[in-house]
Amino acid sequence: MPFTEEGNTWCQEGYANHGLGRRYHRVQAAEDHYAAEMRAASDIQRIFRGALCRFRYERVRRAIELIQRVYRGFVTRCEVQALRWAEQARRLKDQQLAFFNAQAESIQRVFKGFWSRRYLHDFYAMKRYLLEVVERGERSRTYLQEVADAHLKEQLEESARAQELAIQKTLSECGHLVSTISCPGVYNSPYAKSQPHVLGEVQPKQAPQGDVTPDSVGFVVAREALPCYGIQAYEKFLLSTATANVGRQQAIQGPFKTSRQIALLNSRAATNFRSLTSSVRYDKVDKEVRMQKRIAKMTYKGPGFRVMKTHVSRPGPTVQADSLYTAPVEFRSDYTELPKIPGKVQFLTAVESGKSFQDYTAELAQQEVTSEVPRLPPLTPKA
Repeated sequence: MPFTEEGNTWCQEGYANHGLGRRYHRVQAAEDHYAAEMRAASDIQRIFRGALCRFRYERVRRAIELIQRVYRGFVTRCEVQALRWAEQARRLKDQQLAFFNAQAESIQRVFKGFWSRRYLHDFYAMKRYLLEVVERGERSRTYLQEVADAHLKEQLEESARAQELAIQKTLSECGHLVSTISCPGVYNSPYAKSQPHVLGEVQPKQAPQGDVTPDSVGFVVAREALPCYGIQAYEKFLLSTATANVGRQQAIQGPFKTSRQIALLNSRAATNFRSLTSSVRYDKVDKEVRMQKRIAKMTYKGPGFRVMKTHVSRPGPTVQADSLYTAPVEFRSDYTELPKIPGKVQFLTAVESGKSFQDYTAELAQQEVTSEVPRLPPLTPKA
């Protein structure tokens, strides 16, 4: 049958209406989605297998961690227990050693005391000797005290005698003042119940009989009871004047000094006549000697005396023990950071310590590496 346009149209319609067309389209669609489905299946298998492997790996890793943790804990507990036992043994040994040292010291002390008391020292003889020393010292102190008191008494008597002689000499030149003992005046007030004495003694008032009244004095004094009555009073107050014929307007001559001069001499006496002996007690030296002997006796140790002490371990020498006042040792841990070079990783190098970073400019300039990255020219200000 010849091929015509009509025949071709008939064949296409028949093929379309038949089931072969539908199958063809399905096969074609399956071929088109084959690659996507293959990738999806591969992803599903990959994810499942990865999850399964990760689960198994995690289970094994956790088991390993558990085993390591249990083992490390066991080893650590064993080490701690061993250290605890060693510390307990050391403490027990130290306690025993300290106990034995104390007992040895007590034994040595008792034995040395026994030996000293038996062959070196006699307690009762030493006691008798000390009692004799104390008694001899007391006798010496009593004798020195008596001598000092007698010497002081002689000095006071000599001073009083010299003062009385000076006053007698001065009064012998002041005959015009003798009349004031009986006549009222500046030195013999009619209103005073007593009159002062030149030596500091206060004597009763000596007034004439006409002046003694019950109203003025308070009681009547008999004429015979007066101390200046009769020959005795005349002999007591009899003075030999040497300036009776001298004018009364002349100044009184005598060894007296003004109050200002006396105060000045007293203030200077403490400095001019001060000595070491006068600044301390008379028995200061004896007391000091006795105190030194007592201290020496209390701190006395025999020639074979030894004290047992526990051994104290000294710390060992340190690194700085042999390097005092010297420069520190340079180690390889002293590093410095070089300038970062563009295009290369950062690195560190060991340099000499004790310098500032500016001192390394010349050394770093020689080691500088040129970079492949172009650099811009520096900006210069326009004139």
